[in-house]
Amino acid sequence: MNIYNGLTCISLLEGDAVLNTTDYLSFDVDEDVTVYIAYEKKDNLLTSTIPAWLQTFEKDETNEIAAQYYYYDVYHKNFPKGTITLPAADVTNRNITKNYIVFVKKMNFDGKMPPIINEKKLPQAYVNYLYSENLSCLQSNGDVKWYMNSGLLPPGLTLNSKGLINGYPTQKGQFDFSVSAKDALNDPTFVNLSIIVDSVSFSPIKLTVKDTSIIKNSGSVTYNFNSITNNISQTQNISFLVYADNDTVVTFEQPVKMNESTYTFEFNTITNKIGTTKLSFVLIDNNNPDTLNNRTYSSINVIVIPYINNPPTCDAITDINVVKGSQPLTFYFTGVTDGNDNSQNITATVSSTPFTSTTRQLKINYIPGSSGGSISFIPALSGTAIINLVLKDNGGTFLGGLDTKIVNINVTVTNATNVLEMDDNRIFLYPNPAQNVLTINNENFMFKNIEIKTINGITVINKELNLTNDNIDIKDLNTGMYIVFLKGDITKAIKISVIK
Repeated sequence: MNIYNGLTCISLLEGDAVLNTTDYLSFDVDEDVTVYIAYEKKDNLLTSTIPAWLQTFEKDETNEIAAQYYYYDVYHKNFPKGTITLPAADVTNRNITKNYIVFVKKMNFDGKMPPIINEKKLPQAYVNYLYSENLSCLQSNGDVKWYMNSGLLPPGLTLNSKGLINGYPTQKGQFDFSVSAKDALNDPTFVNLSIIVDSVSFSPIKLTVKDTSIIKNSGSVTYNFNSITNNISQTQNISFLVYADNDTVVTFEQPVKMNESTYTFEFNTITNKIGTTKLSFVLIDNNNPDTLNNRTYSSINVIVIPYINNPPTCDAITDINVVKGSQPLTFYFTGVTDGNDNSQNITATVSSTPFTSTTRQLKINYIPGSSGGSISFIPALSGTAIINLVLKDNGGTFLGGLDTKIVNINVTVTNATNVLEMDDNRIFLYPNPAQNVLTINNENFMFKNIEIKTINGITVINKELNLTNDNIDIKDLNTGMYIVFLKGDITKAIKISVIK
């Protein structure tokens, strides 16, 4: 490895860096030599030391070696021909971590070895496409400068002093030329090279993919990709790669090339795992010299689901018939589930069609995860409307599943004809609140019928009246608010409270 003044290093095992033996490394030389030791050092924020044996070497004050994040001071010492033995690095006691590096140079050798150019066949160029290629040397002393020696580069290309051939060629043909490389200590070295420029127009390779859903533990899914071609090269040179943003849902192998334009790709579900991962497909046309635009990116979401989703459930809700009023009316919905295993989140919303004052201040009260809730509104205007209760889970609609349940409740709000105003001081029924019996004051037999409804409009008692004072059995009614309709020559609507 040529990393210090053209010298080749002896690479040591990093695991040996902690050793402190006195005879760690031995080697034989058949001439007098200078041995160079590159020993790690810390920067000015930390301190490190060198072992006693290295203090017998002379430090090169003007040189150091940088290797990524590590820095090394260089020390040298002359040795006669024979066996050379060096102690171990003993890094633990020196506040460092890396083993030292050894270089050996023949004593009085001036290091003047001519640069050796890496003679390689230069890649083909294409008209109006960026061409960029670095020339290099296998060995050299110090920096190498490059020059055109003879011939011409393709029009549009230039060679800089660092050996970079770069530019956009503008003319087809084969261009032969010679370049020279000169380092700090030697005469230049020459090499003959050639660049062939062709004209071609590439287009991106097209790939059409779409998201897919599968049920967990369902095995493998195979994609067949056909007509993978740039429509130009007779022999395709395409790299087809797949990446996943996580590996917790599916496993896969890279696509398999079946022929010049057909690939197959297979992935498998991981046992009992559900979730989503994104698979990214990259097609690289290696025949296309435009390295910025020679690739196509596509991706799909693979969604592994536990089952095909059923919609939420809800018990039936009776249509509502109420008398116009200014107080809120509340009714309840029950039997709410996700329709599957009750592992999903459910949201509930409500709306009215049409949106009128028939259902003014329409509100819903539902706590996610509960089996029911309530809906309230003010029946402020007579008319009809449909209240739409929408229950939605988060199971999705993959593979034909359903995630929404809509319950429609018909609402009728009426004006009671001939209803006595509340400022009428006559008592028509008592007691209020009531418990088991409700008595009707039916003087002059003005009322022929009594109907008792729950607050949400469900009729619980409906019977004819035969007496001027009639007792109504209400012992089977639950505690709550009810509306009593007394019907006959006039109609009276009275709100009562039943207490058990």
